[in-house]
Amino acid sequence: RPPSTVHRPPSTMQLGTQNPEPETTGRPPAPHVVITFDDGYADNYLHAYPAMGRYGFVGVFFVPTQFLQQPPPAEHPDDHPMTWANLDELLREGHEIGSHSVTHRLLASLPPEDVEREARESKQVLERQLRRPIGSFCYPAGDYNALVKRAVEASGYAAACTVEPGANRPGADLFAFKRTEISAFDTLRDFKKKLAGAFDWLHRAVQQAEGFKDHAGSRKQEAGSRKLEVGSRKLKMNWEKS
Repeated sequence: RPPSTVHRPPSTMQLGTQNPEPETTGRPPAPHVVITFDDGYADNYLHAYPAMGRYGFVGVFFVPTQFLQQPPPAEHPDDHPMTWANLDELLREGHEIGSHSVTHRLLASLPPEDVEREARESKQVLERQLRRPIGSFCYPAGDYNALVKRAVEASGYAAACTVEPGANRPGADLFAFKRTEISAFDTLRDFKKKLAGAFDWLHRAVQQAEGFKDHAGSRKQEAGSRKLEVGSRKLKMNWEKS
């Protein structure tokens, strides 16, 4: 087939650099995917990291610095935060570490000086501990507004992620990148449909019904979201039948 019609599989890339290798073959560029993980839990290192390594994928791990420095009591090992040694290893293997603020509070409801501290201090702590520049930020629980965006950009980040569903086209707002949530409930068929954008409308409806941006994103709140996801699966099945 002519080069312009040759299918090219997507490749994973980092977010803070946004610098995929340039194309020199004359073929259309391959699509790029950014795989992200929020909150810095140990299960990211124990389970996601090895699985990604088997397929040659890299990802971005967003961590709130206070969670790493002052971890709360946890009953299950997966609920502990990753360690600085874990983060160092992820970096050595080509993954990216991004900031998820200091305290994981809802930024849009904070005074401007607190927003600036959450963005600036988390970056400083990560860069000091990891000895690497930190270029990406993720708004805790997707909660942001124009002031929060300006504070993140002014702190020296190159990009920031929301929880708004959808793909990012050329010209997308670098400080409002969309992301498609992949759930433990998803089948492979669900996964394919989500990547195609078929359920973006459902994600928005779920977030609005749950008041997603008004939550702090704790594990207990995630459990509540999972219950809502079960209900949304029924909606999906009904919608697919119609």
